[in-house]
Amino acid sequence: MDPTAMLAGGVAGIIALLIGLAIGALIGALLIMLGSRIVMGSAATFGSAILGAIASGVAGFILGLVLGVIMGMVSPGNVMLTQGVSLIGGLLITPLIYSALVKTGDGRAPNYVQGLLIYLIQLAFVVAFGALLVFVFRVPIPGVPTGF
Repeated sequence: MDPTAMLAGGVAGIIALLIGLAIGALIGALLIMLGSRIVMGSAATFGSAILGAIASGVAGFILGLVLGVIMGMVSPGNVMLTQGVSLIGGLLITPLIYSALVKTGDGRAPNYVQGLLIYLIQLAFVVAFGALLVFVFRVPIPGVPTGF
């Protein structure tokens, strides 16, 4: 294969990755703003919400990477256990990030419990959207059954 074509494919992949990360951060920020509006009665500022979304995404990536390596050494092939431990770790770490970085328009920051509720609202939207894709639109998601 031509080296120029390989380089162009790599650059296109990096650009697509950055666009996907930007869209994910935007959706995460909007869900944080909605969750803080529901939980605290006042929406988070967009800047603090996108900062919280990016920081929690990076923390989740690092947590998943570390847990994947550790669990891979301890119990290779047990993906469900690794995902469960990662979910519990995310439930512990993400509210800390939200309470440190997210601020509402009137300057209030969520405490740990409010950060946890905001994160649970996010998870509920993600699960509902995933269920809509799988069960209504029949979009195949690896590891998820497509129907009953």
